[in-house]
Amino acid sequence: MKTGRQATGNPSKKLKENSKLDRSAAKSQGSRARKKRQRTSDIQFANIVEKMQEGFAALDRQMNYVYINQRGSELLKRKPEDLIGKNHWEEYPQAKNTSFGKAYLRALESQTPIAMEDYYAPMKIWLEKRIYPSEDGLSIFFDDVTERKRIEDEIRNVSRLPTENPNPVMRLTSDGKVLFANDSSVSLLKFWEQQNDQSIPEELRNRVAEAFASGSRKQIEIEHNERIFSCALVPILEAGYVNFYGNDITEYKRAEEKLRESEEHLRLASQAAKACTWELNILDQSYKLGDNFAEVIGFSADILPKNSTAVSNMINVSEDLPAIREILIQAVQTRSEVPPLQYRVVNPETEEIVWL
Repeated sequence: MKTGRQATGNPSKKLKENSKLDRSAAKSQGSRARKKRQRTSDIQFANIVEKMQEGFAALDRQMNYVYINQRGSELLKRKPEDLIGKNHWEEYPQAKNTSFGKAYLRALESQTPIAMEDYYAPMKIWLEKRIYPSEDGLSIFFDDVTERKRIEDEIRNVSRLPTENPNPVMRLTSDGKVLFANDSSVSLLKFWEQQNDQSIPEELRNRVAEAFASGSRKQIEIEHNERIFSCALVPILEAGYVNFYGNDITEYKRAEEKLRESEEHLRLASQAAKACTWELNILDQSYKLGDNFAEVIGFSADILPKNSTAVSNMINVSEDLPAIREILIQAVQTRSEVPPLQYRVVNPETEEIVWL
């Protein structure tokens, strides 16, 4: 008689089945772990690109949008949900023949990263892009650099100003050495070298040193080749040099001299003819009298008010005032010579009347 329980089945087969179940369970756990890690990685990636100050877009190999961050949607002026799953060429058909569109295709074909910037005519902006290809598609980082390009253009334009300036422009060290001189400065430098056996004259060197030491702008006048230049010395302390800006004032000086000669001739003529000048400023009612006023009129101008209206009320005969004012109005309106007018002036001290 047999006792005990009889084993059923094949132990070896059971072991294999259990091992298979264990491997399946392990595989399932590994798959879940990988998916979890992938989700974690995707979340971390999204957090990073959403905090970026530049646009980011991911496209698959068919150029369909897979992802676009908030900054990218702002630059493209499209909501992310309006682009995800859409084809780039269908959404932006005008882009295919642009330099950027051609760069996308070239990067996909060559699997080589491309960095570039260019003007994007459809949006009327300058864009900078970094394109990274992979077997899955393209990762594109992009930003609007229009303002930067504008500043660069301004800097280029400003940097050309000294060379294009028809007047002398130089940059000098604090002790008078020439660091830069535009073409208009060449003849001046050659003249100084011939006259003084040095690049700039001693007087100018001293004024440059003064400007740098004081940190304040200095103004001087220089004559060269029958031309007169008003020159500004502007110290740039942090850079250690002084900028020299010349401005040709020859014509202004000639006009100023002619005016002085004309005024002197008028003064002499007035004295010879026993005539006196009276210059009136209509705007502020101020006036200027000729030097021989007292000699012609008979009393000193020192006793007169500063306002011309008050002067008229003080020394003109009231009956003559309407005619005087009419002549003045006519002169202002026509800006031409008016007929001579005879009128009376009362000496405030003696009440004697003088006809003019």
